[in-house]
Amino acid sequence: MLSFRRQRRRRYGYSRGGAFQPDLVRAMTPYRFGIEEEYFISDLRTRNVRHTMSRRFFRACKKELGDAVMNEMLQSQIEVATSPCSSMQEARDQLRRFRSTLARRAAGHGL
Repeated sequence: MLSFRRQRRRRYGYSRGGAFQPDLVRAMTPYRFGIEEEYFISDLRTRNVRHTMSRRFFRACKKELGDAVMNEMLQSQIEVATSPCSSMQEARDQLRRFRSTLARRAAGHGL
């Protein structure tokens, strides 16, 4: 059994002699990331930030976006979070969908 240090050196492509050998490098798990965005809820007419969020508005967003939309600590905010993405295009597509859904739902509730 290899020691932890030897295992680590092998994993990163180093031979027993210490020379780097690219063919020893294993394929790593693709890097994935997520993005969270928070939005203040403002009144459409006055443009002032609301003190609380309409429950009907939140339920409508939750129904359409599912677990991607969440309450934020401040009652005047709503948060969306992408699922783990492997490309910027994938994240961009999710955020575009979130933003357009929130805007459409907000307009329907006078927000």
